[in-house]
Amino acid sequence: MRTRLVTPVLLLCLLAACRGDPDRSPLKLAGDIPPPGPGYRNAFYQLLGTPFVEGNSVRWVWNGQIFDALAEEIGRARTSVDVVLYIWRPGKASDRIVEALAARGQNVACRIVVDPVGSTPAFQREVMPRLQQARCEVHVFRPLGDDAVGPSLARNHRKIFVLDGRVAFTGGFGISDEWLGDGVHESCWRDTAIRVEGPGTRQLQLSFSQHWLESQGRLLPEREVTAVQQPVGDARTAFVSSSASVGATPADRMTQLTFLSARSRLWISNAYFTPSEDIVGQLESRSRSGVDVRLLVPGPIHDQPAMRDGQRSLYRRLLAAGVKIWEYQPSMMHSKTVVVDDRLSIAGSMNLDPLSLNLLEEGTLAVEDPQATAELAAAFERDVQNAKRIDDGAKEIPGFWGTLVREAFRRVGSAPGR
Repeated sequence: MRTRLVTPVLLLCLLAACRGDPDRSPLKLAGDIPPPGPGYRNAFYQLLGTPFVEGNSVRWVWNGQIFDALAEEIGRARTSVDVVLYIWRPGKASDRIVEALAARGQNVACRIVVDPVGSTPAFQREVMPRLQQARCEVHVFRPLGDDAVGPSLARNHRKIFVLDGRVAFTGGFGISDEWLGDGVHESCWRDTAIRVEGPGTRQLQLSFSQHWLESQGRLLPEREVTAVQQPVGDARTAFVSSSASVGATPADRMTQLTFLSARSRLWISNAYFTPSEDIVGQLESRSRSGVDVRLLVPGPIHDQPAMRDGQRSLYRRLLAAGVKIWEYQPSMMHSKTVVVDDRLSIAGSMNLDPLSLNLLEEGTLAVEDPQATAELAAAFERDVQNAKRIDDGAKEIPGFWGTLVREAFRRVGSAPGR
């Protein structure tokens, strides 16, 4: 996923990794953090300024099912289809979505923002003209080259579809052929998305509008962002948009708050795992306090082998604290999800690496709903059946090279001003 972004910065930062202290977050949460429930929602609002919204229906979407779900909802759209994506590349997956958009109703607006790093020049050369022929307005987020604006690493990594301001999708997916399939064959990436319907979709729509307006799009019609949304379910949701910041980013704040809220279990699936020293310390402390901390990460099939080396350099330390670790075997494990206790689940675009935590434009949905949490926990347990359990003597635990790689990513991902 990140070849064009990660490989050059890794080479530039290996030497920088040999000096200085480990990356630290400017956020230091004091006192006990409440567990999922009213206290957590209050802490979430104080720390992030984002309220949990009641009255939503949520449904998990696994692997290649995302394209069926998107095509179905595009066909139902009556007013608008709004899209912001990091990856959109030519192929069968792209053809499926382009054809669905071309077949939508004549009066349905289509607004699309893509990142030029994730989507590569092939998008602008092969896909964008077809979308424009399909009556879609398409913009590139923070163009590269002579038109570049802002830090080159502050890319859009959000993955959002919003339809009629009524239904929204987010997760780890892109529009590219590696997301086709079932997640258990080598060329089919394992990923998780979520569909949300109800008043909580407004937060995802506003996250889209931030990037749409920055990319020279016009204001969304007022009726689209002010229409009353009726409750359709029992789930509470909160969508957090994160951008680079001199202080702690919303991504960093949300991660630390959520991990510290765990009392019984903290089950993490993450594609790129090289978190800050503070977050590693929180995983250790949660495990030592009796929380069942589990970590599922990519194994032998990885689109960024250097990042796998960095992830593995943390194994010995985490294992010593009692954290249980698995490496997914059949394909690239690309999910970004968290299960907390029995009522809170997290899904979105955010990886647990310095780029996501400090620099990238990210979007993550928190869901308070016992049924959704149970379903995500069941998916985690299915995934570990296709994973290898890591123990202290495993050959996957690297030496100095893995530590060097991890520290290099921490250096390049340091927030501005740190």
